Amino acid sequence: MSNNGNSRISQYERRLARQRQMEAMEAAASGTAPTMELDTSVIVDTSLRSRTPPSAIMSDEPVSPTRVSKSLRSSALFERESIRPSVNLMDHTTGVYQERASFSERLSSAIQSSVGGIFRVSDKHGDASPSFDDDIYDQQSVDPKRKKRLSPTSAACRRVLRNRLALLLIALVLIGVIVGTTMVFVTSPAQARLKQENNMRYSAILDHIVLEGISHAKIFDDHYSPQWYALRWVAFADPARMDPLDPMILQRYALAVFYYSSFKTYQHVAGKQKPIINGDGEDQYMGVPDPGWLQHDNWLTGAGHCTWFGVECVPHFDENNNAIARYDESRNVRKIDMTGNHVQGTIPSEFKAFEKLEILDLAKNKLQGTIPYQIFRNYDLKHLLLNENRLTGTLSTFIGELEAIRDLRVGSNKLTGTLPVEMDQLFELRYLSLENNEFTGRLPDLAKLRLLVSLWADNNKLTGQIPLSFGELQALQDLHLHNNAFGGTIPHEVQNLVKLKVLDLEYNQIGGTISEAIFANMKFLEYVSLQHNQMQGPIPLSLGEVTSLKELHLNDNQFTGQLPHWTKLSNLRLFHMQNNQVAGSIPSSFGHMKATEVWMQNNKIGGSIPPEVGWIHPLETLYLENNNLGGNIPTALSELKELEELRLFGNKIQGLVPWEVCELTSQGSLMEFQADCSGHTLKCKCCTCVR
Repeated sequence: MSNNGNSRISQYERRLARQRQMEAMEAAASGTAPTMELDTSVIVDTSLRSRTPPSAIMSDEPVSPTRVSKSLRSSALFERESIRPSVNLMDHTTGVYQERASFSERLSSAIQSSVGGIFRVSDKHGDASPSFDDDIYDQQSVDPKRKKRLSPTSAACRRVLRNRLALLLIALVLIGVIVGTTMVFVTSPAQARLKQENNMRYSAILDHIVLEGISHAKIFDDHYSPQWYALRWVAFADPARMDPLDPMILQRYALAVFYYSSFKTYQHVAGKQKPIINGDGEDQYMGVPDPGWLQHDNWLTGAGHCTWFGVECVPHFDENNNAIARYDESRNVRKIDMTGNHVQGTIPSEFKAFEKLEILDLAKNKLQGTIPYQIFRNYDLKHLLLNENRLTGTLSTFIGELEAIRDLRVGSNKLTGTLPVEMDQLFELRYLSLENNEFTGRLPDLAKLRLLVSLWADNNKLTGQIPLSFGELQALQDLHLHNNAFGGTIPHEVQNLVKLKVLDLEYNQIGGTISEAIFANMKFLEYVSLQHNQMQGPIPLSLGEVTSLKELHLNDNQFTGQLPHWTKLSNLRLFHMQNNQVAGSIPSSFGHMKATEVWMQNNKIGGSIPPEVGWIHPLETLYLENNNLGGNIPTALSELKELEELRLFGNKIQGLVPWEVCELTSQGSLMEFQADCSGHTLKCKCCTCVR
């Protein structure tokens, strides 16, 4: 009886301990208890084969805490640690924001792991055995080999007891998982702090960009825009981690926009690059994406943007006062040079962030879109080179704000519209390139551009007359207006361009006569092309005084009169005067030329061929066909050892062609000799007879 009494007392104490344990758990779950710790000393682990003898397990004596299964504690500790989330919020190599698994996923994983640990555990030998089975044998038999079979009533009671104990353990584990997980999410200061810092950094940089007017806030609603990509890179992925309020972060952002704009366009050609998926389901790209440039060293790295390829900053000066343009810092960008670097995409308006930008050279690339008017707000800009791209649209009237500009080149694009009159405010301009576009209308008044050296406006659709104000451009050296629709005459004011080297007015509708005074003071003129116009009257004698002249193209007009006696054109290389109505004879002074091409066909030139023509060295082509030439072919032509083509047909030349001239076809360079040799007036054994 004593033993039974002790057993009843022991069972009561155990039930009381379990009741207190449940109350403590409920208090912890409801938040009324600051802490809670599971007292496992009152729980007998009947599911394990412990080192304690089987007879001691069913003893009425209180169970010592040392006899409690260590596997349960280890399992609970492991489960608590396994559900603790990582605090690494950003993969800085890709700019992708790393989100952890959801709370429901973690809780489900923890429950499955915990319940699995209750129903299946490993003993000290490493084998798995069920914790609660329907074993009806008495495990407390003295002889392990002989198991005592229990009565059905005892076996049923034992199963009920075990099932209740299992349910109790499951409930305790579930409560512990819920409380523990909640505490982890609520009291994880590292994760909360990092996430808050990243959100604050992103918002601060965004506000900085918008408030400074670098980008419009709405552009960031498009999660495929270069601006959105650039903002995420600067905020999350840039290893430099610049202060959000640092003014240089705006320039770093503008460069990133330019890079991503080129990348997004190149992606259409090269195909989409390998993506990884971030927490929001948007695509980002592994590492730094390839924009298709020939060179992009250091772009979108942690290095100072002053070291990025093609980027130069306001220089530092060493102790010897020598300028250093390349240094590993992020300072004010002074120069961006991407000439011929296979750059695609558009010119971003964000370039206005470069407050000290002086040189922007994007020539010879594949840029599309329009020229943003914001780029004309770079007031320090001195060189803007956008030629040889695929730009469209018009030139903004804001171009007049480039007061410091010296070199403006937008030629060889697809620009349209009229030229803004505000161009007359570019007082420092030296070089203006507008060629090979589709500009229409008239040339604006450029009289105030007193420093202008070169004007290229050829191959457009410009109309009207050559402005009289051109006479004020006394520094002008190159004037290219060919292949337009200019009419009228060459204004007399052009004579003031005393430094002019190139006068190219070909393929227009310019008529009238040329004043003798126009070329009287042009001592540096090297190239004159007036071909394919409607000019009339005699060829000016003053052209013969320009000793520096190398090319003269007067063909395909309506010039009349006689060939002038030019005695000083010793440097003339090309003389084209075909398809006019010039008469008279060939002056002997032509022998002073050093031309390679003399083309005077399809005129009304008479007389005979002077022997002095044989002095023109190194003449290669001589075209005199379809004129009124007569007489004999002079033997002096045999001195033209470099002559390759000689055309004399369509004239009235007579006699026998000298054998010395014919020897040019066998011993010289003459490959084509065409003449009227089929009749009886001219006899030639080496000619190609045209008639």
